[in-house]
Amino acid sequence: MTVSSSLESSSSGLMFMTGMPSIVNDDESNMRYDGEWDQEYVAGSYRADKHYTENDGDSLSYLFFGSGVELISDMGPGMGELEIYIDDRLDAVIDCSAETESPQTIVYTNNELTYAGHTIKVVKKSGDSAVIDGIVVRRNSTEQATIINNTSEDIIYEGESWRLSDGRTGEQDYNNDAHITFTDGDYAEFSFEGTGIGFMSERFNDLGEVEVYVDGVLEATVDCYNDPDRQSQSLVFTKLGMEYGEHTIKVVKKSGQYMLVDAFAVWTGETPELEPVELDTTSVPPEPKGMSKGLKTALAVGAGVAAVAAAAIAVAAYKSKKKKSKAR
Repeated sequence: MTVSSSLESSSSGLMFMTGMPSIVNDDESNMRYDGEWDQEYVAGSYRADKHYTENDGDSLSYLFFGSGVELISDMGPGMGELEIYIDDRLDAVIDCSAETESPQTIVYTNNELTYAGHTIKVVKKSGDSAVIDGIVVRRNSTEQATIINNTSEDIIYEGESWRLSDGRTGEQDYNNDAHITFTDGDYAEFSFEGTGIGFMSERFNDLGEVEVYVDGVLEATVDCYNDPDRQSQSLVFTKLGMEYGEHTIKVVKKSGQYMLVDAFAVWTGETPELEPVELDTTSVPPEPKGMSKGLKTALAVGAGVAAVAAAAIAVAAYKSKKKKSKAR
């Protein structure tokens, strides 16, 4: 089952609409397990499999892009506490112990994140076992937002060193492009109509501080430096709850080697409902890996041949025994 958020075209960019959340299975290649984890195939789990560990301190880390994240795990007598970290900060301690077994349960939810790159880390704290069954990622905001790409003609770039960098698939920037400058004091300005605004950039070791002005007032100085990992599509600044009307945001390079403008997000105040998570209760454990249909057929044929051969040997032995009996 593949689920994803839907996108609707707008005159100024892409509008993120409420859509089905994405469920990432526990065996996804980007899941990073640290410690002694094992994988188990069992009916009742999402996609009929799960990862588990018995060692306190073992952890799972997963990088995702979105505005919300949920953890699918097990609850039961042998479960204990899990520490949940979001972007290296302890967000919650979840107790998964229960009197009865409850597989494929959403034990943690955080749908209050800004749309950006985030990391969830789950650490086993106590109990006999800890289970990772899947991660739910929500890529739509709890408020409807229109994403304005950096190439929009409505964005004004002031300064001599601005350049458009496209084909940035490796950097995973929004729409695979960005405007970049290396001169302090260069700025980008964007006028919009709505109730909220966000500035999307990157966090990396060649970026620095950016001054953010809204309607001519300095709202914040955000630090876009991060080492060693690149955090793409990071919503480094947001301001919500403004009176609906015309506003202007200006971002000014203050320090660092570069400043990067990826996109702006505009909120209008409309709040759609979040779609429910559709869990999987029908999958069954797979047959042992490495045994193809052809191999199973060959084994079956081989077993038949062996049975025939055994029968032939038994008949021959019986006849030989009868001959010996007559000779005596």
